[in-house]
Amino acid sequence: MHDLRDYKTLTARQITTAIGQLNHNTAPKIMTHLGLRARQPQPLGNGRSRAKALKLLRRVKKAHKAGRIPFELTVTGCRIDRGSHQADRYYYDRTLLAQGWQQYDTEEDAWYYGIWINTEKLETFESPLLS
Repeated sequence: MHDLRDYKTLTARQITTAIGQLNHNTAPKIMTHLGLRARQPQPLGNGRSRAKALKLLRRVKKAHKAGRIPFELTVTGCRIDRGSHQADRYYYDRTLLAQGWQQYDTEEDAWYYGIWINTEKLETFESPLLS
């Protein structure tokens, strides 16, 4: 598997293959990286490298927007969303409970940790957040 952070040394075919291997959790990270590379000041990056990063960023954003980047799945087929959500636990108490989720507490849970389950969608959500 080719890493898109090495876009300067990859051929066009390798870049296309690498975009095809992105998933829902890795796409935002590579878009951030390419966005920083495309806007790098002149002494650190030449114009050609910045243009290539910008072109690649547009391709990844287009694939992401069109829904061609799949979700990461477990062995059993469950979807994994590793997004970093900048909120405290009580934000999830308010929003998830209003959407039909139920809180599932255990004795081992810390004060900042929460597990919610949705029995209709058969989904779980964990928030190991420090506020």
